[in-house]
Amino acid sequence: MTDFSEKLKPFPILLTDEEAEHFVETANLCEYDFSTLVPMRFVLVPPKGTGEDQSSSE
Repeated sequence: MTDFSEKLKPFPILLTDEEAEHFVETANLCEYDFSTLVPMRFVLVPPKGTGEDQSSSE
């Protein structure tokens, strides 16, 4: 049996949102090795000064 991961490309390092958007829009994702990806979690925090970052102590 052939090891398909040897034929697949590693994911490039994308430093900006623009680079990531361009990669997703133009790359054939079937050519890339997804086995190296790891799950990540992000906590979205509202920007300071919007009122959403303070408790409602009105």
